[in-house]
Amino acid sequence: GSWVEEGQRRIRSSEVSYRMNYLTCVAAIGGFLFGYDTGVISGAMPPLKRAFDLTTKQEEVVVSSTIFAAFIASLWGGSLNNTFGRRIAVLFSASVFTFGSLMLSIAWNYSSLIFGRVVVGIGIGVGSLTTP
Repeated sequence: GSWVEEGQRRIRSSEVSYRMNYLTCVAAIGGFLFGYDTGVISGAMPPLKRAFDLTTKQEEVVVSSTIFAAFIASLWGGSLNNTFGRRIAVLFSASVFTFGSLMLSIAWNYSSLIFGRVVVGIGIGVGSLTTP
């Protein structure tokens, strides 16, 4: 029976390797969302300022609203992880981020722009907490 045990050990090792690669990719995507949003907003501010005729204070709110919402959502995200598990939390985070991105794509005024940024921030906050 030692060849059977060796075969089972190799299968388990392969499964662990696959899961580690998968989890690494999920964690990288979670970090990517936060970094991507942070980088994109700096390049998007000049056209947003022109399109929505933003004041300096409004620009500050546009940028900081996502970070503030991410902070608040990260406080709540631990309970979400404990209650539903990481898989559901990651799916929730991705869904919220996608919904927020769609809201941003159709933003028609300053308020809708802030709403979309806050929704994106909630997705980022939960995702940042869930994916290490």
